[in-house]
Amino acid sequence: MASNSGINEDKQIQWLENGIVENYINYYDYNEFKDFQCIGSGGFSKVYRATLKNSDTVIALKCIKNNNLFIKEIVNEIKLLQKVNLHVNIIKFFGITKKKNNEDTNYLLILEYADSGTLGEFLKNNFSRLDWNMKLQFAIQIADAVSCLHENDIIHCDLHSDNILVHQNMLKLADFGHSHRLAEVSTQKDIVGVLPYIDPQFFQTQTSNNKSYCYKPNKKSDIYSIGVLLWEISSGYKPFKSYNSYQRNKLLLEILDGKRETPIPNTPIDYINIYTSINV
Repeated sequence: MASNSGINEDKQIQWLENGIVENYINYYDYNEFKDFQCIGSGGFSKVYRATLKNSDTVIALKCIKNNNLFIKEIVNEIKLLQKVNLHVNIIKFFGITKKKNNEDTNYLLILEYADSGTLGEFLKNNFSRLDWNMKLQFAIQIADAVSCLHENDIIHCDLHSDNILVHQNMLKLADFGHSHRLAEVSTQKDIVGVLPYIDPQFFQTQTSNNKSYCYKPNKKSDIYSIGVLLWEISSGYKPFKSYNSYQRNKLLLEILDGKRETPIPNTPIDYINIYTSINV
């Protein structure tokens, strides 16, 4: 008898293949691309810069590990990107391609290419030339992108400056691998994300009618992350950068005790009030 995970994987693959046949997912043959260059890598995926041969259009190819868990992630990311694909501050999804190995078929997402890397990298390399007009524009663009998600009842669940890209001085929200529709969200025992950006509620046991339960992600979880990102835009630094990986537990306890980054001198007071009011 086939396992539930195997059945689910078959269903996810069938959805992808049906999408190609029925043209609700654009498909490009892998051989249509050239000049591959790895530009990013994580525990779950690699991202390549490539060029479409016939048009010299530069795109990004996101390759996610091929097993039942990650096939589900690919399908989830495609469905969510299709819901918000018209927003100028959300990375555009163009379609999929397939790369066949000896045993497996790897599906790759074809995405808009961002020419200036991540927001974190951009701030590190360009902060001295950013004026407050541009910083405010960045803050507005992040808020607009997340607002679009929330209007479509999607929560991102993993907002940080390495999941936001910069293209021609415009921000592009990316990496929807951990995102969910609100109706599909359940309580989470496993915390994903980058600690300083995570809503502290995740780490606190919730109680109701004398029963304990794990925190259920919601729109407020994303809003907390926006507050941290606004501080980062104002400072040019990653939050709590003085803490190393061995001090994670120490930082967590201090955040739970109310520790937040200190406002940067000469930051407009209204800007400070916005991000401090949502990072309580």
